[in-house]
Amino acid sequence: MDAVWAKAVGRDMHKSHMHKIRAASVNDLFIGWCGLKYDPAANEYDLGYRFIQNYWGKGYATEAARGVLEYCREHLTGKRIVGKALIENVASIRVLEKIGMQFERNEEDSDGTVAVYSLNVER
Repeated sequence: MDAVWAKAVGRDMHKSHMHKIRAASVNDLFIGWCGLKYDPAANEYDLGYRFIQNYWGKGYATEAARGVLEYCREHLTGKRIVGKALIENVASIRVLEKIGMQFERNEEDSDGTVAVYSLNVER
């Protein structure tokens, strides 16, 4: 990582399952977020992340996603986590692969064709 380092700031993690990421060395500037959203219909958690474009390719998404998975190992053992990325978004797909998710299928959603990755949380 470069001189700008990220810190995860948990905010009521048990209820929201959301990590906010801030760049501490740039006047605590907000650079993006990473977290989980529970889908009761599918009985699974969807891992998502969004970062300001200037911070793409610096490892923040991977670092934040790993932090969320650590939370899952402590609080959501046995649960299913999915991650979805547009098939042309190779960088986001690579993040899902780096954190140990396995490709399941491609599916259509409102934004286009997405690659669906998943894992079952184990300690």
